[in-house]
Formats: sequence, C-alpha cells, structure tokens
Amino acid sequence: MLKGKNVLITGSTRGIGWALATKLADDGANVIVTGRGETSPSNLSKNMAYYQVDFAKYENVLEFREHLKSDNISIDILINNAGITIVKDYKDMSIEDFDSVNDLNYRSVFATTRLFLDDLISNKGGIINILSIAVTDIFTGNSLYSASKSAVSTMMKVLREELREDEVDVVNVYPGATSTDLWPDDLRKEHEHKMMKPVDVSNAILPAIEAITEQRTTIEEIVLRPKQGNI
Repeated sequence: MLKGKNVLITGSTRGIGWALATKLADDGANVIVTGRGETSPSNLSKNMAYYQVDFAKYENVLEFREHLKSDNISIDILINNAGITIVKDYKDMSIEDFDSVNDLNYRSVFATTRLFLDDLISNKGGIINILSIAVTDIFTGNSLYSASKSAVSTMMKVLREELREDEVDVVNVYPGATSTDLWPDDLRKEHEHKMMKPVDVSNAILPAIEAITEQRTTIEEIVLRPKQGNI
C-alpha cells in the first residue's frame, strides 16, 4: 500500500527518522530524507532523495517547499520527526535555550505542516508526529523539551478533528527512552542497555502509516516504553 507514496521525514539522517526512512523505502515508498548537512548520507537507497533543510528556519522550509513544487512532488505522508533537547534545570535555562528548543520542536512543526497541508488534503494523506512520553510523564531537567512536545501534541489533536472530513489522519507517537543522539552522551552510555532501539519504534509506527493508505481506520495515538519502564 505504500508503494509510490511520497513520504517526507524531517530530521531523518539518523535515529528514529532514519529507521523510518529505510523501512518505508524498503516497502516501496519514495522517501524524502532531510537534514542540516550539506552532503547526503552515503547509504541512501534508490527510493530515497536527500534535501538539506534547517527546519528551525522558516525561510529554509519555504524554499524547500517551493523546490518540491517545482519538481512536481506532492507529499502523501508527512512525518514530523526533527527535534532537539536541552537538559538543564529550569533555573539554569536561558531565553536562548527557549528559542532554540521551540524553534525546532514546535514552530517548525506548525510551519512545515501548514506549508504541506494542501498536499495532504488533496491526497487524503496523513501526518505522523514523533513526540515523547515526556508529554505525560515528568522528567526533571526537561521542562522546555516537555513543553514543546506537549504543545505539538495539543495542536495536532485539534488539527485531527479539523481534518476528519478531509480524511487526513493525524497520528501522535509518544516514545519512551530510545537510544539516539538526542540523549547526552553520559546518560545514553549509562542507560542504553535498557533503551528501545530506533528500529523498535519504527516497527511499531508502521501499522499506523499503512492505515493512512487504507482509508478505513486511523491509529490516533501510539505510546511506547522500554520493557523496564521509564528511564
């Protein structure tokens, strides 16, 4: 069902984004891989195309959108995956930290989704938002990250209702601790043996992506945690 579908994944050169990209390409989708680097990953498959995009900068996203339009590429599925975190106690956070986290985790999701919304409506497609269990559970040192992901969660729940008549699915995914470079090196090294792998998360999301193409059922929420619980 995914063969020939155009899938855009933000921040997809590594981690969960890359795991999704490789899985979807293997299933026949045309995957648009994006990252901040000037050079594309060396292991792109034949169904992948790489674009350099800094999603934290609206002008960059707008230029990217126009580039795809000029190439007659219409998006069927948008996966909002790009994100960062800054692990500090609230009292140590700065306004620069606030802007850095929210520009990518929240503002860019609004901008990217809005710019591609006409495609998604026209194609009766879907939106997958890679959020975090930090939306519902409390982790000290993650106030900005948790707030940004919570904002997207609420925004997308409203958008889901607004798009029901257009048959556009909106899926919120809340992964727990996953072994990616989003984690500080010391914490990742300490806890990696208990963390989920990016491929575990991508495998769990795949049925929701396939459901988008079937036009009968929508999987609206996915919650994932390591077997041993939160880290």
